[in-house]
Amino acid sequence: MADLDSTGRVPLGDGPGDKKPGTRGRTIAIIVLSVLAAILIGIIIWLLATAKPSPTPTPSPTPSASPTPSVTPSPTPTPTPTTTSGAGICGLSALTITLGETQGGAGSRYVPIVFTNKGSTPCTLNGYPTVSFVGNGNGTQIGPSAINDSTTAPSLQTVQPGQAVSSLLRVAVAQNFAGCTAVTPDGFRIAPPGSATSAFVAMTSLQACDNQNIQLLTVQAVIPLS
Repeated sequence: MADLDSTGRVPLGDGPGDKKPGTRGRTIAIIVLSVLAAILIGIIIWLLATAKPSPTPTPSPTPSASPTPSVTPSPTPTPTPTTTSGAGICGLSALTITLGETQGGAGSRYVPIVFTNKGSTPCTLNGYPTVSFVGNGNGTQIGPSAINDSTTAPSLQTVQPGQAVSSLLRVAVAQNFAGCTAVTPDGFRIAPPGSATSAFVAMTSLQACDNQNIQLLTVQAVIPLS
């Protein structure tokens, strides 16, 4: 039994089990703060877990400049001088046709036919000219045209302006052939190799044969004038 004070009452707070009011309040406050702290921590954890981090933009690679290829300038070609192989065929209009000195032989006479380039540009001749006797004052052909002498192979001849090439004509002696009546021609009708047109060249010192079956003329291919 508790002791009475001088007034005969039991002093407050001295009984067993009594607690101080300040201590109880502090305890409640601590509990409330702990709960709030736990809630706050939970909210923070939830926010961190649900928040999607913004993707870091991948920087676009800076395109590297393609190196400018080194261009070696093409050298300006030196013009190739025109060669005489590109020259055109000598037409009759570009030529002067003359006869060289007649030479004698066994049963034949030999006459050089000379083709001179009277033009201003080179031209070419290759092969055999066409030759025949003509007469009667009107260009009538006498006897067959010359045959080609295959012992001389044709070759391309370039004739510069003012220069000449020649073809050797063999004329058999008409009196040596039976059945041949010798006649004096006015000259020759001559076409350059590769030409369809011909020119008359006068010569009366040789004899033709009036028989169309007797061959008197043989001609070689053109060669450089010796």
